[in-house]
Order: sequence, then structure tokens, then C-alpha cells
Amino acid sequence: MKRRVLPTVAGCFVAVCALVVSGCGTSDSAKPDVNQWDTGTYVTTPAESTPQLQDSDRALLEAYRLADKVLNPYEVDSKYGLGAMAGPLPDAASAAKYLVPPSEAVLTKHRFVQGFYSSAADNSIPLENGRGEVRQREGVFVTVLRFPSVDEAKSAATELDSVDFGWNPSNVAVRIPGYPDSSAHWRPTVPTLGSSTPHGIYVITVLAETRKTDLSALTSMTRKYLDAEIPVLDQFAPTPTDKWNTLRQDPDHLLPGVLHGRKGIQPPTVAGDLVLTRRGYLNYTTRDEMTYYVTDQAGRQDSMRDAGVDLVLRSPLSTVFRAQSDTKAASLVTAYAKIDSKGYRRDVDPPLDITDAVCYEQMTTPSDGRFRCLAAYHRFAILVTGDQLYDLQQRVTAQYVLLVNSQ
Repeated sequence: MKRRVLPTVAGCFVAVCALVVSGCGTSDSAKPDVNQWDTGTYVTTPAESTPQLQDSDRALLEAYRLADKVLNPYEVDSKYGLGAMAGPLPDAASAAKYLVPPSEAVLTKHRFVQGFYSSAADNSIPLENGRGEVRQREGVFVTVLRFPSVDEAKSAATELDSVDFGWNPSNVAVRIPGYPDSSAHWRPTVPTLGSSTPHGIYVITVLAETRKTDLSALTSMTRKYLDAEIPVLDQFAPTPTDKWNTLRQDPDHLLPGVLHGRKGIQPPTVAGDLVLTRRGYLNYTTRDEMTYYVTDQAGRQDSMRDAGVDLVLRSPLSTVFRAQSDTKAASLVTAYAKIDSKGYRRDVDPPLDITDAVCYEQMTTPSDGRFRCLAAYHRFAILVTGDQLYDLQQRVTAQYVLLVNSQ
């Protein structure tokens, strides 16, 4: 390939007219001539097939379906503008990481199916569980846990609170107004409140924390989240476990238009090969992306909503956003660039072949994701981040070429 890309870019948003062979009505003559663009060794033809899925893969897909009905605390109270961590809970072991260790036995006993967790705070990352260090902030950490029956969920809620309660002799039982089936407790010298609330086949756990030991404030935060989350959760249609074989990784055949390695589309993982809703994406993070995707909930929630983003396609190499229109995709690029324009960035040159890209280094982000680039092409957008500038220039270009080739 002809090498024309400047070595000063890392990641990229690129909007495109279409992702798959079906196209969107654009004539071939309207496509840019991308044959001479520098794509390195990246594959620029659409992947042809999807992998065979195992039960564990389908559990992950179901967890990400549930993610669309788990409110980030920012959606409940806009002062929690700093997201922290969010992700799927496909098995009891993964869920127990965010509870106390004995909870895994409880989850296993009551045949835990899968779940999802989310969190946000007003100042810094909130607690993952009640055993961490209390910091100067106010925040909420939640899990939504699915069980096979209403009775199993109700029993699990009681027992989850019981094992957590027994973890520290200073715990005192608390009631959550309006939720008589909830079990909750706190330590009067520590500004946190943990609760487990059964609702149908689900258990919603909430860990609320404040700056001061104010029980009224903690119970109010918990109740406010439950009041908002339960109507949203009621909209979810869970897939029966004996029908998980009907779950599809890519039901609309969109992932072939997203950049992959030479092995093509792989089974879903937390790192990618996923089709997410907007809320599912904003409830999405991996270690190297945490400070970018989820931290600024206020900016990202609002900009994605305003752009009418309905789907986000994620691979380990790239992320594609589907906006409402070409104009909306361009506005999303502008909005995202402004989010990171807070004195901790420096602009870098975009690839020569993608002249409208906005590329920069975000100096507060971990090194493996500190560079990024934004651009627009029709209705779709792509994000790539990383630390190797020239490689990312080639990857950005390859993703752009792939999407053009997918029309």
C-alpha cells in the first residue's frame, strides 16, 4: 500500500454511509477512491462469517441485552457525572467479585443466571463493594442479578444481605421506605449503605455512599435509584435459558463492516465483537478504556443522545457508532472533541487521506489509550484508540476503507 499517513494520530471516529453489503443507496461513483490509502496489514474486506457460540458466550450476550435496562446512576441523578465501572456478570464467580466472598455460594445455591453492574459518582470512582476505602465523594454502585424464579430471587436477596451483614460485627439493619422486601444494613460510623431488593426474578443490590454518615441521605439515594430502575427493568424481556440457542451475536449482520484481525469475527468477550445499544455502550468498559468511555457520563450520555445513536458495534480493534443521520454523526464528532478539551490534550495531525479528522492526545488517559481521532463520513462513526501513532493511523485508514468497501 502507498504510505501517505502522517505519524501523529492514534484513534479515530469515522462515520460511514453503510456497514454491510446492503448499502444505503449511495452510488459507486460517490465512493472515495481508497485503493492507494495506507492500511498496513489490516484486513479491509468484510468478514464473511460469525463463529459458533458456546453457552458461556450466550450468557454474555444475554447480560449485554440486560445492560440496556440497567440505569447508570447518572441517569437517575445528574450530579453523578463521573462513571466508574460497568460490565456483564455472566456467572456466579464474576458477580461475587462485587459482593462479599461468601455471596458466590448464595448465588450458586439459588441458580444465578446472569446479571449486569453499573456505577457512577460525583467526584471519583465509587466503591465496588463495602470492603473498600471510603473516599470523599457521593456515589452509587448497583448490580442487577437474574435468577430462575421469583422464589429463588426473593430467597437470594435475603441471604445475600445476611452474608454481607455478617461480614462485620458493627453492621446494623436498616429498612428502605417503600420497599418492605428489601434487606439493608450499614455501619453507623461508615457513610455507606448496602441493600438487596428482590423484584420478580431479579435482585437489585445498591451500595450507596456519601461524604458523611447520614442514614437519611443514604436511604433516599437507594430508594431514588430503585424507583427509577424498576420500571425500566420491567421493560426487559429475558430470554428463557432453554432458548439461549436463539440468541445471535450479530442479528442484523453489522459486525462484518467493523475492523477485525485475520481470524475474523470471534465469539463475544468484554473486549468486543458485540452489538450494543446506546445505554449498553455507556454501561461498557474494559480496563484500558475505563477512563475514556465511562468516566465522563455527563458529556458522553448527552452527546450520544443528541446524535441519536441507537447502536454501537464493538470489535477489539475498532468501535462504530450509528447516528441518526450524516449531520448527527458530524455533530457527535464535534461534541466528543469538546468533551476532551479541558486543558489536558494536544492536537496531532490526522491521516492525510482523512482530512476532516480531529485527532489529539489525551494526556490524562492511560498510555495504551491516550491517542484518539474523530472524523465523519455519512451516518456512521468509528472510534480507535491506542499508543502507537503510526499503527493507529493505518488502523483508522483500514477501518475507513473497510466501511467504504462495505457499501
